Amino acid sequence: MGKAVNKSNAQIAAISGKPVEKYGLKFWAIPMSGYDEWSKCKNVWMARQSKFPVTCISMTFIEALFAMDLDAVERTGKPIGLVYSILYGLGLALRLGDDCVQKGSIYISSCDEQRRLNSIVVKTPEGERAEIKPNEFSTVRKLVLWMQGDDVPDESENDELLEAEKDLAQRGMPPLNYDLTDMEAAVGLAYGCRIRDVMEWSILEFETSRRAVQRDKKHLICGIGETNGCKWEGGNPYPSWCFDRVSGTSGALIAQSQFGKTRTNKKE
Repeated sequence: MGKAVNKSNAQIAAISGKPVEKYGLKFWAIPMSGYDEWSKCKNVWMARQSKFPVTCISMTFIEALFAMDLDAVERTGKPIGLVYSILYGLGLALRLGDDCVQKGSIYISSCDEQRRLNSIVVKTPEGERAEIKPNEFSTVRKLVLWMQGDDVPDESENDELLEAEKDLAQRGMPPLNYDLTDMEAAVGLAYGCRIRDVMEWSILEFETSRRAVQRDKKHLICGIGETNGCKWEGGNPYPSWCFDRVSGTSGALIAQSQFGKTRTNKKE
């Protein structure tokens, strides 16, 4: 696995508690004890470059973040913290410790005058020194996200459509109190585990298990709905307890009394 890394191999390693070696470094799945820390920098790792300023779109991902940080320094005197979020998340994946950036265990080599980022430099626990070049970071980005159960976003997705779908899904719903301990307890309850046991899981294992619980419950609810005559435009959104439907193929729940009316309107 030193040369080529694919998503399935990365996730198998993560679930097995083994590292993936790449560019002279060992990448690990982040445990649930680091969930909060990973959440703080995850948005930057999953940022879509197509949303960046036009001048940054042709750059590599890490170079674009570096350029935006420099622009912020010129405007406000301080960076946004984009590169810091990358370094911090990388430190978590390499198990360098929460204070790895402050201690200089991981840092960037750059030429600010030329606005050029040369590499990310890592001092390993074994005392070795490794570098990640800008053109190599795209592979590292995929690997780190894969091992936490995420993926690099599709740059071709329609922003307005995504926002509209999110708005429709949340419309009329009361806000939720997102408490990590409650979420861990809920998943632990479903699997017969204590919270302290769940804390030892990797984020990938936790998120995969959480989605499995959610899918199973929605499959059960939708199955009961079908038995009682409910219909969905596009079919049952949760027809399987172990597999999700392909994104974009399931519609919203429609009241049975409105189903015939909706179909008639579509023909007009």
